[in-house]
Amino acid sequence: MNILVINGSPRKNGNTETMSDTFLEAARENGHTTKKINLYTTKVNPCLGCDYCHSHGSACVQKDGMDDIYRAMDQADLVVFASPLYSCGLSAQMVAVLNRFYSRVHTVGFHSLSSALFIVSGGPTIITSEIIARFKKMAENNNLPRNVGMFGSGEPAVGESTHINSAAVDQYRKVAKINRFADLGVFEIGGMRAKGDMKNSPELQKIRDFAHSL
Repeated sequence: MNILVINGSPRKNGNTETMSDTFLEAARENGHTTKKINLYTTKVNPCLGCDYCHSHGSACVQKDGMDDIYRAMDQADLVVFASPLYSCGLSAQMVAVLNRFYSRVHTVGFHSLSSALFIVSGGPTIITSEIIARFKKMAENNNLPRNVGMFGSGEPAVGESTHINSAAVDQYRKVAKINRFADLGVFEIGGMRAKGDMKNSPELQKIRDFAHSL
């Protein structure tokens, strides 16, 4: 299997890249061919919405790193989108890549392709009402406005929880569905607040297990 990882972190050697490299190493151990594209060096401009691609056989008017990504995806059997969580969503660099898929949605599309999503967050992936209460107490102790909260009116009720990565996951899954990717799953690791935290995370084992299951 040819596996492509698109690392959407703007930070070199950060937690997202460590997660990606762990997966790729385990995939190679299982006999797969791998490739990684880092969006901190491969520059992808935002989609212009000009529709040039739809009258030119999917060719984009912009010539940038997206050409390299398309070529790599055309050779891949599996593409993994790896991104840190920024403001409850995917990184701007990853969003730009997903938006540029517009040039293929109504034209040549993609060949049969599987996909997965890796998400790294600084906070926990699941936010409970108890965590919200502690956050509000911290805000009060630091003389911040009492209405400071993580979700406003959407905060979980007592005993409930909310998935902080839900917007990022929803975007990925909709893009996968539109492009007919076979979704192999979403893999999340939270609590990675400092650069380098991922190296010691026991949750990396689930990433290795995923690679070995392919």
